[in-house]
Amino acid sequence: MAMFVAVCSLELGLYEVTSLKEKRSIVKRIIRRTQDRFRVAMNEVGALDDLGRAEIGIALIGNDQSILNSVLDRLIQSVEKLHLADVVAVDFTIEAY
Repeated sequence: MAMFVAVCSLELGLYEVTSLKEKRSIVKRIIRRTQDRFRVAMNEVGALDDLGRAEIGIALIGNDQSILNSVLDRLIQSVEKLHLADVVAVDFTIEAY
């Protein structure tokens, strides 16, 4: 039986952020709320000192590629519905092992 690993990169647009402390607060809220709803590993992985954007990495493991794809789609919609930041770009891949 195959194991599938999904890796996703979300680029978020942050507007009217005036400090790194404020940015970190928004990113932490997005990660915490998303992890409370979905069983995924998430962390801020890029644009750490850029006030206008954030990059979040997401990892997910399962035994059905279509379920992983569905979970990532719902996760992205959930982040958009939080209205804390705009989803600017999404890049994900699902690999079989």
